[in-house]
Amino acid sequence: MNCDIEQGVALDDLAVGAVVEFKTEHHLYHVENFGDGKVLMSGHPKYCPEPVPVYLYGSAAGNPPAKMRFIGKGMRIEFRHPTLGEIRTSQVQEIFTAEQTH
Repeated sequence: MNCDIEQGVALDDLAVGAVVEFKTEHHLYHVENFGDGKVLMSGHPKYCPEPVPVYLYGSAAGNPPAKMRFIGKGMRIEFRHPTLGEIRTSQVQEIFTAEQTH
C-alpha cells in the first residue's frame, strides 16, 4: 500500500479498479472499487476470507451511515454481503491506498 489516508476516502472519488485497504480493530480489509458503491472485499475470516462482491454503504458512528460510500477513520464500515446480508465492521484504525489494478 502506498500512503496512509488521514481521515478517510470517498469511493466516488476513486477510479474504478482503485484499491484501498483499511485496518479495523480486528482485521485488515482489502477493497477494490467497481463504482457506485460496488466493491470486491476480502480480509475477514468469516464474512470475506476470499474476495467477494459487496455493496459498501459507507461509514457510521451510529445509525444510519453518516457518510455514504465513505471509508472513515474511527468509524464502522457498513456493507451488504450477497448471502449474509448487512454487516458492520469494528472501528477503522488506518486506511491505505494503492495503485490502480486495471
